[in-house]
Amino acid sequence: MLVILRIILLLLITFPATAQAVEGVSRYVIALSRECAEDVHPLTIAYLVSVESRNNPLAIHVNGDHRLPRQPATMREAREAIQWLDKNGLNYDVGYGQVNSGNFRRLGLSGVQLLDGCTNLRAVAQILDDCYTRAVQVVGEGQAALRRAISCYNTGSQRRGFVNGYVARVVAVARLKVPALLVAPNSSNAHIASDESEDSLDLRAETSLNSTHARQLSESSRASPPPIGAGEPGATGRVGTGDFSQSEEGAYMSSRDPE
Repeated sequence: MLVILRIILLLLITFPATAQAVEGVSRYVIALSRECAEDVHPLTIAYLVSVESRNNPLAIHVNGDHRLPRQPATMREAREAIQWLDKNGLNYDVGYGQVNSGNFRRLGLSGVQLLDGCTNLRAVAQILDDCYTRAVQVVGEGQAALRRAISCYNTGSQRRGFVNGYVARVVAVARLKVPALLVAPNSSNAHIASDESEDSLDLRAETSLNSTHARQLSESSRASPPPIGAGEPGATGRVGTGDFSQSEEGAYMSSRDPE
């Protein structure tokens, strides 16, 4: 009996039943981006996803005055929520990259399809690439165009994403440093932490939309997909109302407001 209980506990830990949201950059999203969105640097997508959904593939944000009672905890709940939103003609954002429902027709996808992580990240890359292409026409290639594209991704405008602070939030994620783990002074490993404290992991990376210049992660970094309904494996917490950076607008693919 004790063995059975241990097995059940292990399954619950390994395959969480609820959707989860996690702060920071997700290694799984990076690996999945490399597989599904080759035209955009995986770190660029990971930064966006961290800000948009906190790495929750089932995240749904309803724009306007409507709100979901709570975030979907399972794939089934997410599908039912989307079906209700579609039936009532509401505007909403879905999945890892919070792709806006106004883009579904142009992308040739449905809200339910965008609950799939790979499909969602591919759509994120398509929208961002569309925004970047138009930004290059204004300022040329490089980081300035990329930041304009990030603004466009959030608002449909190459300018408003700077005003509402969205671009700054994405850049802040890119500049995040993870410090070395410190141990107690009396620990035999204290000297190791001291030696490494200045060598904190710097997640800042040169982000490029050109896949031929994108640095590839090693094959060993490939992650197994999380179970259906799970966010970053091993994390806790749930996305609540108002957690997303955009209050009225999601990811856009639009030719309006080119500057």
